[in-house]
Amino acid sequence: MTRIEEEREKKLKWKGIVCPRVNETLRLREKKIHEFITRASGSSEYEVTSAKHSFVVDMEKKQCSCGIWQLGGTPCVHAVCVYKARNKDPRKYVHKDFLLSTWFMAYNNYLQPLRGPVFWTKNPYPAILPPDMRVLPGRPKRCRNKGAAKRAEEAEKQAELKAKKKQDDGVFKASRKEDVMHCKICGGVGHNTRTCPRKPAPSDGGSSSQPEPSSEAKKRKTRASSTQPAPSTREDADL
Repeated sequence: MTRIEEEREKKLKWKGIVCPRVNETLRLREKKIHEFITRASGSSEYEVTSAKHSFVVDMEKKQCSCGIWQLGGTPCVHAVCVYKARNKDPRKYVHKDFLLSTWFMAYNNYLQPLRGPVFWTKNPYPAILPPDMRVLPGRPKRCRNKGAAKRAEEAEKQAELKAKKKQDDGVFKASRKEDVMHCKICGGVGHNTRTCPRKPAPSDGGSSSQPEPSSEAKKRKTRASSTQPAPSTREDADL
């Protein structure tokens, strides 16, 4: 309501043909007409030439080869050159949406002021409440579904942070894809001890052959057996 009133007061003070902003745009374009040369072709088309380029202006269709007149609705600097050469005011040939009369129509209506809630009529019906929340089956979701672009962006950020951390620590871990597998039995490449062709065959009992105990282990076993007391006989038990 305040904005409409401000615009209404502004339009009452303005005495031009078009809106203030459009008028300022055309005024700046009029200052550049000395940079162009206008040539008539005997029809509604004119040739406007600058130091480097040449443009065609059709006054009947209100078009220019630069495209500004068609897009903006206001005569471009080339059309302004033609209007000035013909002793005409370019403000009279803008689109109707930029005329002062259209501005008057846009802000001719006004909003009615309203009284406060104290003066509002009380509603005899009960207040409308939101519907009850229904708990859906299953585990509730905690995170939203992220799009593919968002996931790719986060993965890229994580990779950058990880690479930066490794660079700061001075530690660079090689990928396992580049490792070469070596066998501990034969020293070959491309297999391990489980699939080695030179792996010793198991014994007849199905279990792997046990290594023979060393001489030191045999001595320990003999010493332990000699220190144990001999079992008592049946006669000693009867006594």
